[in-house]
Amino acid sequence: MSANILITLLIAGVVIYAILRQLRPQEAKRFPLVIMPFLAFYQAYKSLPVAGVPQYQIVEFLLIGAAALIAGIIQAANTRVYHQDNKLYLQGNTITLIAWLALIAIRFGVNYIFKSYNTADTHYVMWILWAAMGISFGVRSLILYKRFPHIGEFLSQNSRRSRRR
Repeated sequence: MSANILITLLIAGVVIYAILRQLRPQEAKRFPLVIMPFLAFYQAYKSLPVAGVPQYQIVEFLLIGAAALIAGIIQAANTRVYHQDNKLYLQGNTITLIAWLALIAIRFGVNYIFKSYNTADTHYVMWILWAAMGISFGVRSLILYKRFPHIGEFLSQNSRRSRRR
């Protein structure tokens, strides 16, 4: 098995885990809300082509970026935020799952369409995938922070508590 296939399967596994985890109540933490979007954007930056981004990839990115933006908005609108046992929880639903699946399907569809523009044997534009994840997670987080300002307060209080320990 080639390294590209192994990396793709690993990334797919992490993405599937992150998506399915949103369906269960999860305690609000800094990693999924703040750090994950930044990590995805960092990976997108590190995955950019060294020789410059071809024009077809820019168009591909704009299409996927728009889909990721819409997916993030849908996910935020369908994420339940609630307090229980002095903790703050977030939970998605089947609509958030459908938004993720649609984004992934659109990503593969757009990739299939633009594959003919690439002359390399193994075309998989990782930077666009990472950027889409960053956009989707980032937009979701920004909207949740805007709709529920107590998320930021809760995270900063927990951060102070964990430093005191």
